[in-house]
Amino acid sequence: MTGVRPWGGDPADLVLDGDRVSDVRPAGSAPVEGERIDGAGLLALPGFVDSHAHVDNSWWGKP
Repeated sequence: MTGVRPWGGDPADLVLDGDRVSDVRPAGSAPVEGERIDGAGLLALPGFVDSHAHVDNSWWGKP
């Protein structure tokens, strides 16, 4: 996944191995091989935690 925004972080590339995240890299640095999923504008939230949130413009640095 390219350009996804992890909870509380800057946009990043997530490298997936099967159904797991195997690496988190700075945006634009994911390996070229394999399928790419455009995650721009999407949030990556952890599993098995209560990640309920009212996501609004403040997450994106807007008032």
